[in-house]
Amino acid sequence: MRTTTVKLEDGLKLGDAKLGYVTVTELVLREPMAADYLDALEQSERAVLAPTGEFDEHGNPHLVPTLLVSAPLLDIHTMRRQITQFGDIPADPLPIEQLRQLSDADLELIRVAAELLAQRAPVEVVQRGRPDTAGDRDPQADGDTDIASDDDLNRTTTHDHQRNGAMGERDS
Repeated sequence: MRTTTVKLEDGLKLGDAKLGYVTVTELVLREPMAADYLDALEQSERAVLAPTGEFDEHGNPHLVPTLLVSAPLLDIHTMRRQITQFGDIPADPLPIEQLRQLSDADLELIRVAAELLAQRAPVEVVQRGRPDTAGDRDPQADGDTDIASDDDLNRTTTHDHQRNGAMGERDS
């Protein structure tokens, strides 16, 4: 499982007045797993009463219980589950109270790093076993395990669409 260390700009002050404080300035993120997403989904759901579009005889709307999922909360709860270590402290998951204490700049650094970790797996799978767009080398055969950039992926996708036609027809 891939991990990355994120260096924070402002850090997070931990501790108390009796024992003293320490400012943590780095954390370790791991790539997301299905369990992270499922647990985050559960925490991001909220029951609401939603109108059906029908009304009773008094003009009141009919309401039905519905689960509403907040996409930003889903991302935050998934991201905090990816944090395995906060400084020297295990944090799996990082408590939301500590996440709320981070500066906007630090939260953005963590968000971007988590997004990059999440995006690497699909790009790697798409590129695995596929020759270079120029067709002159196989990255796996050369031992090159670098992940393709978005530009590389877009060129390959464009090439595939041109080869297969606009309707995505298969080669015979």
